[in-house]
Amino acid sequence: MEFEKFKKYRKIAFIIIGCAFVIYSIYMFRQLNNETNNNSISEVEVAPDDYNALFKEATKGDLVLNKTFLFGKRNPVSLFIYNKNYSLEVTKINAETNLSLKNDLKEEYGKTDISGNTVYVPFHEKDLEVSYKSSSNGEASKISLVLNGDSVSINKSNNIAYYYLKAKSISISYDADNTKDIYIESKRILPLGVEKPVAFMFIKKDRFIYFILMTPNSPESTSSLQDLSSLMK
Repeated sequence: MEFEKFKKYRKIAFIIIGCAFVIYSIYMFRQLNNETNNNSISEVEVAPDDYNALFKEATKGDLVLNKTFLFGKRNPVSLFIYNKNYSLEVTKINAETNLSLKNDLKEEYGKTDISGNTVYVPFHEKDLEVSYKSSSNGEASKISLVLNGDSVSINKSNNIAYYYLKAKSISISYDADNTKDIYIESKRILPLGVEKPVAFMFIKKDRFIYFILMTPNSPESTSSLQDLSSLMK
């Protein structure tokens, strides 16, 4: 008798858990779908003036804009080609005016991954995928950077931070819940090796932090990566 009651209650418990899972799945699907629908993306053939102003005049002669993507709830992302051999992506993060890249940009080393239950917009460079969270709200008071790769080189000051590495993956977050705002992952396969050489910078100007990512378009074109900072004002 007791065993039959146990079987009955267990069945009821499984039904309740199953219904709760279905309801939660429907809720999350609708939330993600609403976020996608409310964050329409458009393309334009011009970069924002403040993005162009980051580069030295001597650099601009070898710099060609591909496209700029406008988001509903985050700052634009502009794609450039430099010297025909390198791709650059530029965006900006809203930040508190007193944020210091030297003190408030923290690095960790190890595996990292994209955040779950979050809508991202991926951009595909050569052997690399760069995913931007579809909406980016609030102002950053600190930035968390996770680096997964080899040959890491870092140079930081209060307003500029430069990084070079052979990357497997990189994530950037500044939300209180540590949701990844930008996620970068190498798509290389053997025999080239899984790491993709990349260089990137953060540049602090007033209440914005500009993020500039530079990647080679061929295995032979890597020499200028470590000169990324020389391209900027």
